[in-house]
Amino acid sequence: MEAKIHSNWQNDPEGKHLFVMADVLSGLAYCGCHQDPYMFPVQLDVVLRKWEELIRPRFGVLVSATEPKMTMGEFDYKDLEEMAEELHQIPEFKNWNLSRAEAAKGIEVNDPSRPPFVFSSRYGGPPQDEDCIDLDALTHNLCHFLWQHAEMRHAEMHQTNPDEELRSVTRTGSVSRKVVIVGGDDDCSDE
Repeated sequence: MEAKIHSNWQNDPEGKHLFVMADVLSGLAYCGCHQDPYMFPVQLDVVLRKWEELIRPRFGVLVSATEPKMTMGEFDYKDLEEMAEELHQIPEFKNWNLSRAEAAKGIEVNDPSRPPFVFSSRYGGPPQDEDCIDLDALTHNLCHFLWQHAEMRHAEMHQTNPDEELRSVTRTGSVSRKVVIVGGDDDCSDE
């Protein structure tokens, strides 16, 4: 089945989606690594820990007899944007906007002598040491990435073809999900 993404994802008529904290944090790591010229943003672990502390109050904890404790929240797209904006409170995140060459020279993000823009294009850009992460693009990409994955999960969980298997798209840690064969006689466990 091909999952369809709402073309109007910022004003989703369905409202909210369920997000697991680990999915949100791994989304930041994914987007950060993809946009970093070296594929590993400086102090990624520190940024993840500090952001988790900032956004944790927005999440609840699901505790059940059959599943481990999971930190989850139900959010709309605007909620995701607000959480992404909280990244700008983290000094180590702001430093992702510095090139490695600038950091080596001791230049800071708000240094007035720092040039405001560096030319870049689809076909070329600054040398790797002089490239950095566009933080506004990163937060936009993060929100879009998380929403897109939530939409795909939603589409897969609400399949309408009775001859297809219904499976959960995401797996958190070692949590097992029940696989239901719609239209079949047998149930089985997906370990």
